[in-house]
Amino acid sequence: MGRCKTKDCKTPTVAGMGLCRDCQRKKPIIEEPRLLVFKEKHGERNFYIPDDATLFKAALKVLTDRFKEGYWYYKPEDPPKAPDFTKEQVASMPESMRADATKKLMKHAEAMRYYVREVEDYNDAVKAVNTKDGRLAWQSLRNSSGGEYQGCSLERLESAEPDED
Repeated sequence: MGRCKTKDCKTPTVAGMGLCRDCQRKKPIIEEPRLLVFKEKHGERNFYIPDDATLFKAALKVLTDRFKEGYWYYKPEDPPKAPDFTKEQVASMPESMRADATKKLMKHAEAMRYYVREVEDYNDAVKAVNTKDGRLAWQSLRNSSGGEYQGCSLERLESAEPDED
């Protein structure tokens, strides 16, 4: 574990990270104007983003619009059903059953990790909209951008001005 590289901050950081979580959160995302592109089912939504405040405002608008439309986000259903046996019980099973039982436990553990993440993502999206938190809205949209119609990206803009030699 290292120390944050921000001046006057000595908070421990996660290995390989130069800044602590608080300083990462304060660091600007937009350092030069960008085009924010949301790929949706019926086309794209594009926003000119000159700074973080505009990024967060656009993210909150898109996330709020998606909740109002009613079909973008669903509250996760019940957690996956656990196998009828525990890890401790697997040890006392006949050898022929252990491998299959262990696989079932591992599959359930993976499904639970996915479910917990899904619940956290949904709750973050709801919180962002309810509290009008643009930064959280941006985080929520970035976390869900792997979906078929949920892609978003920040694209570089080119200048129409001639290059200086």
